Amino acid sequence: MPRLPSADDLGPAGSLASQRGIASYDLSPLARGEAAIGAGIQKIGDAGLGIGLDMISKDQKEGAVFDKARADAAFIPAHTDLLLKQQDAPDADAYQQGSQTALREAAANIRDPQARELWMLNHASTLASGKVTVKGLTDKRDADHELAGIRTDEDRGLHTIVNAPNQADVDTMVRAVGARYDEAASKGIITEVQAQAAKKAFALRGITARIGMLDPEDQVAAWKGPVTGRNGVIDRIIGVESNGNATARNPNSTATGAGQFTEGTWLATIRSHRPDLLQGRSSAAVLALRNDPDLSREMVGFLADDNGKALAAQGLPQNPTTLYLSHFLGSGGAAAVLKAKPGTPVSDVLGDDQIAANRSILAGKTVDSVIGWAGRKMGDTPEGKLASIIPEDVRETGLRRAESLYATEKRRQQQADREQAGVLQARMSDDLASIEATGQGNAQLRAEDVSQALGPQAAKDWLAQRARSRQVHEALDGIGSLPEGDIERRLQTLEPKPGVDGFTEDMGAYVKARKKADALIQARRADPALAVEDLPAVKAAREAAQYEGPADQKEITPASAQAIVRARLASQRQLGIPEPMAVTRSQAMVLARQLRAIGDDDTAGLKAFVGKLQGTYGEYADEVLTSTIQHQNINRDLAVAATDVLGKISRGQVPNPFDQRRLDRANDGQRLDDAMAGRGVQPASPAPPAAGGQSSAVSPATRNPGAAPTAAVELEARAKLADLKALIQNRADPAVMTEFDATYGPGASKRLLAEVDRRLGTGAQR
Repeated sequence: MPRLPSADDLGPAGSLASQRGIASYDLSPLARGEAAIGAGIQKIGDAGLGIGLDMISKDQKEGAVFDKARADAAFIPAHTDLLLKQQDAPDADAYQQGSQTALREAAANIRDPQARELWMLNHASTLASGKVTVKGLTDKRDADHELAGIRTDEDRGLHTIVNAPNQADVDTMVRAVGARYDEAASKGIITEVQAQAAKKAFALRGITARIGMLDPEDQVAAWKGPVTGRNGVIDRIIGVESNGNATARNPNSTATGAGQFTEGTWLATIRSHRPDLLQGRSSAAVLALRNDPDLSREMVGFLADDNGKALAAQGLPQNPTTLYLSHFLGSGGAAAVLKAKPGTPVSDVLGDDQIAANRSILAGKTVDSVIGWAGRKMGDTPEGKLASIIPEDVRETGLRRAESLYATEKRRQQQADREQAGVLQARMSDDLASIEATGQGNAQLRAEDVSQALGPQAAKDWLAQRARSRQVHEALDGIGSLPEGDIERRLQTLEPKPGVDGFTEDMGAYVKARKKADALIQARRADPALAVEDLPAVKAAREAAQYEGPADQKEITPASAQAIVRARLASQRQLGIPEPMAVTRSQAMVLARQLRAIGDDDTAGLKAFVGKLQGTYGEYADEVLTSTIQHQNINRDLAVAATDVLGKISRGQVPNPFDQRRLDRANDGQRLDDAMAGRGVQPASPAPPAAGGQSSAVSPATRNPGAAPTAAVELEARAKLADLKALIQNRADPAVMTEFDATYGPGASKRLLAEVDRRLGTGAQR
């Protein structure tokens, strides 16, 4: 602000005519005082003017600051929101337009044009930075899209590689995906180094996926890669054949050892290349050398050389596949397979024995499938060739994984085979049992199934067992209704002939049939009535039986009881049972307990017992009582005599001397029977009691088994009961003894009679 000049500023006063100002002079103290007062007034004026001007400038500055703050508050959130939207869908043009609009709208809050322009210039860097950010987002989006497309192509490419029928398709797909990575590198999306790494990774994924589609065993061969060189062929053959196991055996052939040589091939190879090993060794000793791993490897090499020459002589290719095929099938078998047209069944060019020895590989296959199988074992496949280009460390990892899978699969298959074999063997046993019992086997069980699961020999043995089981059935079928003589004649058809193949098995079938027949015969002898219970006549009589009385005390009607006994006796006579029984052993035990419960002086009780038997069994009452006594180990003669005596006693009659003599004779026969059976000798029967008594002849014989010489026991067991009785009863007749010796061997009659005397305790002829 301008100020007025002081007297000092103006200087001394001029003339009146002069235009200059008049200066003030310090003429007196008064003048100086007045000057001081004037200077003070001047300073006060100057200060007021300064304060006013400062207040005006401050207001202007504060307004500019507020404008700028309002502009920032409008622009910064708007710009931030624009950048956030660009994160999801970057668009440089949209950002440019939106950011400029936001800047202008925010700048409108600044009233001073110069301040507004300055503010907009200051935010130009913000827009430039945002533009760079959006471009980065756009580039990233485009790069991600490009890489996603390549990955999609990779996935499609992997599917093609896995399922490609030939190597050309695999190569085409690998090149196509590689070109996409090269294009991405040219656009700057990835670097050249990244592109090369991605192409290698894709190729590795493709090869790994393709190999992973193979069976575990073929995966192992593929990861090992193609075989090269003679030693490589030898090592691979041993690995495939035995996995290096020097004692491995093929259950379906004679093959054994690391090289799985059959007997014939081994001997022929030894003769050709190591005849020195034949010196001083038997054939068995030479064959045992197959389990020498070093020698077996040497022979695999010699055999491969021989097979190569044989292939060349027939104009066939020599490579790992054909060499292994020759080792596996023999040079002749391999040549036949290699010369056959694709699609030809293997069974048309190979023998049945050769197929049976390796059914899982050859049965039902064509020649081209077998050639392909051999190629896979040798790694001579597209997968094997692909694996050979993979880095060794990666290939080793894949091989270990495949070997683990193969080991697991092999264990699982072996367990499944064992379970299948167990189930099959159970079915085979059921089949044989069914044939023996019914004559019909399991129609669903085939020899082919047995051969495939258990081997050709097992199938052959099973068929032979079926034939024997059928013979056993034919020999035993219906013997329950045949007399003993007819049963014996049936069994004679099973007797094996010495010196014939299969004698041991035939003897086993005969013994099985003999045991069943003997069990039936023994059951008949032990309980004849029970033995005929299932025969038609007895079964019909039992099913037609009628019962009477209260529900809780029903008893069989006499007519039904007599019909059952009648059918039993008739059926036993038809079977030729010498001493038919009217009741079963269990029924006899019940009746015997009732009889023993009657006191010696209880004539009324005995009469009631016999009367009840007669009321129930009628004309068969005596036969029932006789059978009851017989079941107590009493012979029939004594049982019949005792029955007659009991009958008299029950009727109040006194047995006479004739009855006593009859009992004595019968008891004497009982003693002979006891002696032959090894039972204690029963004392002679006492005189029959009076009318009120009961004969002791009906008491069970006391058992007391005694030891007997082995030869006599065996002779007694072989001799028929009728022949034994005839000999004992006619021991004084030389003709009877001669006939007995003619049947059972020289001196048999004397040995048997001596044994009888020993048991009787007589020691002399009676």
